[in-house]
Amino acid sequence: MKVILKEGHTIVYQKTTHNIVVDIDGIEYIIRQSEDDNGVDLYVWSDELNDSRWFDPYSMEDGELKDTIINLANIANDDYTFSDSNVGTEVDINDYENY
Repeated sequence: MKVILKEGHTIVYQKTTHNIVVDIDGIEYIIRQSEDDNGVDLYVWSDELNDSRWFDPYSMEDGELKDTIINLANIANDDYTFSDSNVGTEVDINDYENY
């Protein structure tokens, strides 16, 4: 069998989703940042919100919780802040206000 390469390896489509789990004032949230060739989408899940279903945090009622979750989602890919070695430590969200 004769095989001839017609085109070299290329990435046609790529998607990466970053996932963090945080506690905000005693409530656990799973926050995701999903990025592909079309842009970035943010998602949040908690037992306390949206009947325990994933949703876009931009749809939340305006307030400090919404701002904090969106801010965390936007930096969820920060592998230093959210590294395993930092589990159990407090994230100073003020460091990322204008991220």
